[in-house]
Amino acid sequence: MLTRRSVRVKTMQAIYSFCQNENAHKFKIERQLENRFHEIYEMFYFSLFILTQIADRAPIEKQRRRDKHLPSSDDLLFDDRVQHLEIIQFLKTNKTLQKIFADSMFLVDDDLRKEWVSKIFRLWCETTHYKKFMLLSQTTKEDEVELIDKLFRKLIFKKENISEFLEEKFTNWDEEVKILIFNLRNFLSEFKNDEQIVFHMAEKQEDEVNFGLSLFNKTIDESDYLKSLIIPGLVKWDWSRIALIDSILLKMAISELIYFPNIPVKVTINEYIEMAKVYSTPKSKDFINGVLDKVLTKLKEEKLIQKTGRGLQE
Repeated sequence: MLTRRSVRVKTMQAIYSFCQNENAHKFKIERQLENRFHEIYEMFYFSLFILTQIADRAPIEKQRRRDKHLPSSDDLLFDDRVQHLEIIQFLKTNKTLQKIFADSMFLVDDDLRKEWVSKIFRLWCETTHYKKFMLLSQTTKEDEVELIDKLFRKLIFKKENISEFLEEKFTNWDEEVKILIFNLRNFLSEFKNDEQIVFHMAEKQEDEVNFGLSLFNKTIDESDYLKSLIIPGLVKWDWSRIALIDSILLKMAISELIYFPNIPVKVTINEYIEMAKVYSTPKSKDFINGVLDKVLTKLKEEKLIQKTGRGLQE
């Protein structure tokens, strides 16, 4: 769910915050970074939980329509099959997910949430994509993925539909919606009805969080040493003239080259050049690329890069 790029970006932001404040406590910022990582996963799991809650409204809505004094033909023909979709049943029966839902207090009754879920379901029933799906006599996995994906993108995550309780529960909701939608789409598209799938997701979550925290600590703890490696690679540049964000990107990149033996050199170099394009000045990518090229040559000469694993040795 957390891509390595997003982990690097959030780590960069945390280091920037630390460098900007002379009185900053590293431990405090590290905990904030860790909490932000975990919040992204919690938002993902909460989205899956909300999906099951919305699907559970189908039989309730079906009964409500039939109980009308004068039900219309549409009311009588209302189809509640969304509750039986394979992905919905998986989410509701997977033991690991149910434990996550319980541990995160998602299962606690919340009248505000129930009201919001009911509203979203009724809006969903009126959408074109929902009605078209219900007209299909047989549906494919692709049909189901498209239906749920549009539920998230066009209803649940639309600004006007995001309830206050979501914004209060997740402080970075607005900032993370895009990556959340991307992760949910991937999960739905690659979904397999396998009890272990969520367990493996949790393992990956731990790996990514540990990577981000280790990168944060190494870059800060070894800051002076990393700077000493960078300075010889500066041609016609003085350290004091380098933008703070560029110095952070360089230190992070060299930290990865030296201290993270399982990450290929080319991946590291390319990642930080791409980050420089987005988060620094227009000329920064060429500057970062040139400095890293010189530092990399020196590190290889001094045998300071020791990559392990198949295909990683230089």
